[in-house]
Amino acid sequence: MPPRAIRLLLGCFAVVLATFGTVWILRRTLDAHEATYQGKSVDEWRELLASHEPGVSNRASIEITSQVIPALIGNMLHDTADSRMSSALADALNSLPGPTIVYLTADTRRANAAEGLGTLGLASPAAIAALMEVLRSRDLAVHASAAEALGKLPADPAQTVPVLLACLNDPQDPGRAEAVTTLASYGTAAKVAVPTLVRLLDDRSSKELMAAVRSTLKQLDPAAAARAGVH
Repeated sequence: MPPRAIRLLLGCFAVVLATFGTVWILRRTLDAHEATYQGKSVDEWRELLASHEPGVSNRASIEITSQVIPALIGNMLHDTADSRMSSALADALNSLPGPTIVYLTADTRRANAAEGLGTLGLASPAAIAALMEVLRSRDLAVHASAAEALGKLPADPAQTVPVLLACLNDPQDPGRAEAVTTLASYGTAAKVAVPTLVRLLDDRSSKELMAAVRSTLKQLDPAAAARAGVH
């Protein structure tokens, strides 16, 4: 083969190799990875917290309180930056053969952070206050995760029930079913929500909401549920 042809062949091979290498790097960079805090995922921190070894559990509790929870709160409240270029690149790469790239938007990352606070389940006033702050805000993309997380934390119903009721009174709030389920976890301490739940029996916007309302109403006030035709 003439030297010129060899050089041309080698050049083509180099271009192909560089292209595949670039695509591989982009896939690795853009693809969603499980978020870590101090080098561990939320589930890993949860396992350490539940350890039967007091030393391990105590150290995990200290680290979670001082480092992990503040990081989750920061992500939940302030992670709003979405890159249009990254999103476009992910879409373009997904049109090529190979594994699908899962690109998490800022909305999803904030919701995941709220979910993480609930997964840890630690009695953290800062976490509870931050979740209520989200539910009072118009960051509707995070409301479902925040409402659900709030139900997993030892919060004071006197503080949280009014916030959850405000969510229920907004027909556009996507976290209403989760808010209702969290109200159920408070038992009689959430009985003030009964009139709102009775009114929501006429809401047919979501099967999940309808099921949660009926179940919670029967739990909080069986007599009111029976009068409303819920058996």
